[in-house]
Amino acid sequence: MSNEMRIPRGSNQNYRLPEAWKEVDGFSKVITNEEAARNDYNLSPSRYVATNEKGEYLPIDEALVEPERIEEERKETDEELNEAMRKMDYDL
Repeated sequence: MSNEMRIPRGSNQNYRLPEAWKEVDGFSKVITNEEAARNDYNLSPSRYVATNEKGEYLPIDEALVEPERIEEERKETDEELNEAMRKMDYDL
């Protein structure tokens, strides 16, 4: 635990005092007991913290073609590299 957190002494449990709590967008949220009760005491972070990140998904038909396209590009690049090496009289 960091030194900036004040931990009360004389308790069997360690907890942070409320003034040490802070929210960080996309990472943490401070909630009240009432809010926790409204959510059946579900403390799952995803219930309270939204990442707002929308992942980009490739349609399946494009995803299946992508490896073939990359392999073709690799072959063309290899051929160009081999041709350049031959021009420099490099023995392959």
